[in-house]
Amino acid sequence: MKKHTPTIGIILLLSLLFLMSCAGGKLHTHDWNEWSVTKEATCAEEGSRSRTCSICNEVETEAIPTIEHSFDEWKVTKSPTFDAEGSESRKCLTCGTTEKRSIDKVLASWDKDAAEWMRQLPDSLSLADITIPGTHDSGAQKGVFGIGQCQSLSITDQLNAGARFLDIRLKLIEDKLQVYHGILGMDMTFDDVQNECLEFLSAHPNETIIMSIKEEDADEAGFANALIGAINKFKESWYTKNSMPTLGEARGKIVFMSRCDSNGKGISCQSNWGDDRTFTMNNGVPMRVQDNYNVETADKIDEKWSDITALITFAHSSNKRSTFCLNFTSGYINSIDITGVSNVINGRFAEYITGLSCPGCYGTFAIDFITADLASALIALNFAAQ
Repeated sequence: MKKHTPTIGIILLLSLLFLMSCAGGKLHTHDWNEWSVTKEATCAEEGSRSRTCSICNEVETEAIPTIEHSFDEWKVTKSPTFDAEGSESRKCLTCGTTEKRSIDKVLASWDKDAAEWMRQLPDSLSLADITIPGTHDSGAQKGVFGIGQCQSLSITDQLNAGARFLDIRLKLIEDKLQVYHGILGMDMTFDDVQNECLEFLSAHPNETIIMSIKEEDADEAGFANALIGAINKFKESWYTKNSMPTLGEARGKIVFMSRCDSNGKGISCQSNWGDDRTFTMNNGVPMRVQDNYNVETADKIDEKWSDITALITFAHSSNKRSTFCLNFTSGYINSIDITGVSNVINGRFAEYITGLSCPGCYGTFAIDFITADLASALIALNFAAQ
């Protein structure tokens, strides 16, 4: 046992030295105060804290780990295509650090279900980056001696055929919002339109409907309050911000595009709307619109067709930069002959779009006398070749 004596002595000496901490050689166990933060931790740098011995004033410090970043919402920086992934990013509100992640490519094909075609597109796509079939004067389903009618399908049938843009024209008659085309009433109320749309979205919650609403008698007293009051009955089912939503934000909702006084609600299109021409506007959402409706004479249909194809080319170009392109294929001859335009244009249009080999965004279309075949040909442009 004697041979271990030096070892024991060393241990005892080290123990004594551990207990000694103040001048004068007094022995004690540290009596620490509470920890005090000397530097707050951030998401960019560690912090620190310290405590002091109340007996000898020795200070002990230790690091405080960095805290988690406080990120804002993910924002799409590059929309996905059929050939390449997209990307999105978010920024820390505290330190400015940016995180990025990829977005999967757009699905390669769709299942031909026109009532649910948006279901197969990614949430991250802006509505401005989708080819969307729609209808001009969507509620004009009857006319007088063929004058004034623009559609042969009901609102519900238009939606089931794949239309996702509706052009609704309203008048306030005896405190009730009525669907009109010019001076012609359509025996349909705005409540009827809402009910058909909401029933469709209830059955197909992955879809969305962009609804452009125009006051057919401009500046009628009480129109805005009546309209917003009607929308507010179902406000959870409406997207009323002045911004272009992603498909994920819009699913199951009606996106309100306002061509009327609407008390500041909706995508603002009331001011700067160009009459009978192609124009750009940005009242919060960048837009390019082709609405050259007065063909004047039959031999000027070629001019109308050139206007349509010019916007199609722009919508599919790299210069588009998420501009919402709204292309009215509709028009009339001599102010009354609607079918004189649609019979020619729709045939050309169907042949033209079925000949497009590159999928992607070609804009949103407001069409007279839309058919299921025409809508399906447009829908197919959102997906790779079948």
